[in-house]
Amino acid sequence: MNRPARILIIDDDPAWRKYMQVVLSSRGRYEVRTVADLETALNSLRVESFDIVMTDLHLVAEDRSESNGLDIITMLRQEGLEIPVIAVTAYGDEGKVVEALRRGAVNYLPKASVKNELFSIVESVSKTVAKRHLRSQLQSSVTRLEMAYELTTDCQLVSPFIEGLKSNLLEHSPFSSHATSQMLVATEEALVNSIVHGNLEVDSSLRDESYSEYEALVAARSSEAPYCDRHIRIDVVIDRSQVQVVIQDEGAGFDIAAVADPRQPEFLLRPCGRGLLLMRTFMDSVEYTDRGRCVRLTRMVPQSVDSTRVGQKNARPVVWA
Repeated sequence: MNRPARILIIDDDPAWRKYMQVVLSSRGRYEVRTVADLETALNSLRVESFDIVMTDLHLVAEDRSESNGLDIITMLRQEGLEIPVIAVTAYGDEGKVVEALRRGAVNYLPKASVKNELFSIVESVSKTVAKRHLRSQLQSSVTRLEMAYELTTDCQLVSPFIEGLKSNLLEHSPFSSHATSQMLVATEEALVNSIVHGNLEVDSSLRDESYSEYEALVAARSSEAPYCDRHIRIDVVIDRSQVQVVIQDEGAGFDIAAVADPRQPEFLLRPCGRGLLLMRTFMDSVEYTDRGRCVRLTRMVPQSVDSTRVGQKNARPVVWA
């Protein structure tokens, strides 16, 4: 990274804090801040930006109360901060090293080896952080991402498709993880509808009558021509203004005007209205064309809302074509 790496050291021993701060700062590549306890550390992490956290495993406060330095890992996760943690172990703490690594520490440093290993360990973690920053910078430079898929009529493909879409949304869209989850739910419902009700032509009302018969018919038609020979085409566009998913099936289609509004109280608890309800709730618009065989899901990035808070928006109106 171009700027010095910022390191937060947590240690209840002022002599150790001072020693590691002086040694690391002497190279000119690190800015070091030290604190004595987890509460002060968390307050610092909330208001300042750090690249690395180094924590002693056994912390004793002025009132003689004890705490586990590894708790900072949990605190970081709760705050949504992805900062690597280096566990610093004193003599007798060696047994905690495995626990530290299991809980998420990226490395460990015995205090007995600080003189010989401090720079090499910090430098190794610092290089990893720099690579992550560059990767994040590259991902944020993507202005538009387009993907096109042609899937066979196979319900088993839904899960891996959604996982792949999730990765692309988290990496390349300005939406929060919460908003991303909402869009994934809407997309999964639309895709399942296109496969089951579109290509396989299984009526959703059958679920109300007999779920076992519904599942049996889906399984049978999944290997029966002409249903199993049909395809699903998906076009995804992700840019800084919107996320759009277009799903096209090869089924017989349906009259969207004849479909009851799933938001009406009498339909809320019916299985056949769940997918449409979720799609209409989580997306800005749900547009059906080509006699119901093509659905376009769109969610816009609000101009007046910080992208980190996109997931806090309320549901918006729906457009029917």
